[in-house]
Amino acid sequence: MNSQKTRCPWCSRVYTASGAYTNHILKHHPEHAQQTISRLPRRQPDASEDSPEGTHPTAEAPSPRSGSSEVYESDIDPTELAQIYDDYDDIESADNEESDDESDVEASPERPAFELVDREPNAYTPNIILQMPSRYHTGEPIRPFPFSKERSLAYNYLHPFLNPRDYKLAQFFTLSKVPKTRIDDFFRDNILSTSAGDPPTSQISYKSTYTFYKQIAQMVTDSAWTTGSVEYALCPKGEFYYQDIIECIQYLLVQCIFVPHMIWEPVKCNIPVGSMLIPVLLASDQTHLTNYSGDKKLWPLYMSIGNIKSTIRNKPTMNAWIPIALLPVPPKRLYKIPNYSTETQELNALQITHEILSHILSPLADAKTQEGIEMVYCNENIYRCVPKLFAWLADHMENATIHGIASNHCPICVAPPNEFGELSERPYEIRPHPQYAVAYQNTDVQQLEADGVKNINNALWYIPHCEPYGIVRPDMLHTLLLRILTHLMKWVLDFLEHIGRLTIFDHLWSRLPPFPEFTRPNKAYRSISQWQGKEMRNLLRVLLGVFTAVLSQTTDITPIVSRHKSSCRKAILCVRYITDFMLMAQYQTHTLGTIQSMKDYLSDFHEYKDVFLRFHATKATKNAAKQATKDLHAPCPPRLAKRQKLQEQFRTEVDELVDNLLSTGAHYNFPKIHLISHFADQIVKYGSLPQYSTEICEASHKPLKDRSRRSNHVNPIPQIIRTYTRAYNFAMRERNIEQWLVELPYIPDEVAIPTFNGDGHMIHHIRCTGGELFRKQDQRHDWVFARRRGQTGKSTPGALNGRVPARLNALFKLQNILENTCYRLAHISLLTIVGSPTPDGPEGMIADIEGMAHLITINPDQLYLVNNRIDLHTWNDIHDGN
Repeated sequence: MNSQKTRCPWCSRVYTASGAYTNHILKHHPEHAQQTISRLPRRQPDASEDSPEGTHPTAEAPSPRSGSSEVYESDIDPTELAQIYDDYDDIESADNEESDDESDVEASPERPAFELVDREPNAYTPNIILQMPSRYHTGEPIRPFPFSKERSLAYNYLHPFLNPRDYKLAQFFTLSKVPKTRIDDFFRDNILSTSAGDPPTSQISYKSTYTFYKQIAQMVTDSAWTTGSVEYALCPKGEFYYQDIIECIQYLLVQCIFVPHMIWEPVKCNIPVGSMLIPVLLASDQTHLTNYSGDKKLWPLYMSIGNIKSTIRNKPTMNAWIPIALLPVPPKRLYKIPNYSTETQELNALQITHEILSHILSPLADAKTQEGIEMVYCNENIYRCVPKLFAWLADHMENATIHGIASNHCPICVAPPNEFGELSERPYEIRPHPQYAVAYQNTDVQQLEADGVKNINNALWYIPHCEPYGIVRPDMLHTLLLRILTHLMKWVLDFLEHIGRLTIFDHLWSRLPPFPEFTRPNKAYRSISQWQGKEMRNLLRVLLGVFTAVLSQTTDITPIVSRHKSSCRKAILCVRYITDFMLMAQYQTHTLGTIQSMKDYLSDFHEYKDVFLRFHATKATKNAAKQATKDLHAPCPPRLAKRQKLQEQFRTEVDELVDNLLSTGAHYNFPKIHLISHFADQIVKYGSLPQYSTEICEASHKPLKDRSRRSNHVNPIPQIIRTYTRAYNFAMRERNIEQWLVELPYIPDEVAIPTFNGDGHMIHHIRCTGGELFRKQDQRHDWVFARRRGQTGKSTPGALNGRVPARLNALFKLQNILENTCYRLAHISLLTIVGSPTPDGPEGMIADIEGMAHLITINPDQLYLVNNRIDLHTWNDIHDGN
């Protein structure tokens, strides 16, 4: 890591060591010594320790407002606010050259070298912001732009509608998907007429479908859509639709709903003095519309800005992502066409796609845009803004298209595909895209093919200050949940079938206890045919507990044979390390300790993953191993004792033979197991990973798909755009009206448990039905945690951080009518913790419950497994047992 440099506020001297900087202040600027030295940022030691093997980082779990200079949290969004390093390094090196000789430097009192950012007390402020040179200061308003019309008492916030009734009726017609003919019938039949003779429709500003849509057209304030056309060789002319990206940025900046959630911070970026950086975030993904009417697909391109906090930006109801383009879907490749191979078809279609992207993103490459554009901000001021492309959210196949590489290569580094399955000790070289651009100009196809790059003119090469590998963001949805976890479940099921415990897994899976924000499964795992992201996230929380309980069960079941016990232990460790890696990747706040723990978990997973290698073999290898076992015959001596011993040896030899045959040629060389090796480094560069998940892209598809179903499927794209624009503008109008209204304080009426990230509370609804059925299924007696206390009343530590799991028997309350008080009590049955030296009573009364517990049955009514990975709060609050 580069040493931290400090610039003197009263001259241009730059110092690396704090001692030299202090001596300089005392010698040359003694009048400012006390003020300057007191605010000098000091290096703070990292309080977190590496997680030891077999334990989790519980005590050193970071606080979202810890104040440490080594914390990366999503509120700051370092991804969107610091990206271009080359320009910063050039300027910094130039500053160092200027500061070589102190006698040649003149003081510049009119330009301060530091700017301290005013923040709330205890707010997190990285040291890099405290020491940001003046050329990186956030811009000041150029001039005010008062919203005089909007602040007028006579202003109609429902424009172009006359009154709330007029507005609500239009909103009902739009959001309820009322067809055109039914709207005409509504007004023709005068449905709202009354016997008083005053028809309510007299206060409605539209009287038919035509006037209704004409009225809504006045409400649309976003950018207009433009149409373009493309021609592919083997299909008729296609069309694409797009909006001006600069106008879309201006639309987001002026929305009042985002005023409390905007971030303006100094950044490491070479932008003109006094300008504001607008980090442009893009997201794209092809989606399937219907198998009918010609197998329709849609390819939307969404845009948002990094100044909006990620917690708000990634909420679908906030509408912070705007579709700026609907790209043409390339035609399917056709085989056996003379002089036009499938590879040539693919290259031509990919080149057309990049030409369209280059045209859509061309405003970001204009010289005027790089100097700054005047934009109106919702605080009624005009700023000079510089938009830059900083991130592109996409899955791996989409990244392969955007970056013009083969689908079996990494878009970040040049790692060989045959080495994806192993964790490299040294990082691979980052993709040199400038060299690719030169090779394309020189028609050096061999150099491009060596790194898996397609021979096309990439649109990303012509966007200033944009390194294509730098806009790739980790995709937790498609990489971790829908790919790595899917592979892991297949390996686990094959492993359990191999040792004869698959039925027990289904049995425990369908009988898991409830827990807040956990969807309790009511079917066996194998009876579910399709899994989505939400179901996979639930699976991640209980997989290790269920898998361990299945392998540990000893009641009413045949014990695991001795030759499989070693494999069972390795399988549990393998599942544990990869699930812990996935859980820690969901943190909203990280320290250097948690990042190192992620690297350790991934390294340990690669160490033990070979236990599942035989289950990753191809069909041909499996058939060959099956045929080889048929040719073997077990010995059959006359004596029974000797026969059993020889048969056991024979089965062991057969298992070893099958393992060798299945492991031969099997590998883990698929791209997504390699992509997770970049996650830890990307957290350091860009911040927490959940803010870059493509779940917001999938959620944004739903309104477009709904509008597609409403169309007549004849040239549906214009119809989709029209209906989507109407609904979107109504949604944004509703949000802005809510922001304009006076907000009332919210007073909670329930006891809540704070979340791990410190960003809210989680309500635990604890239930006990006694002898009654809960929702006509089973009796419900939830598992809870009670605090073990000593004779003095103080909490005593223990194996579960001082907690004892217990089954809830009854819930009731006692009322004191004289004192007007109420006491909530519970009757519980405590469990005894295995290996704990502190004895626990069988049952009793308790006045305070510390939340629900999640226990998985190993042996019914005898042995239970505490699932401390059910959520991040429990995982970091309870010690992890071996």
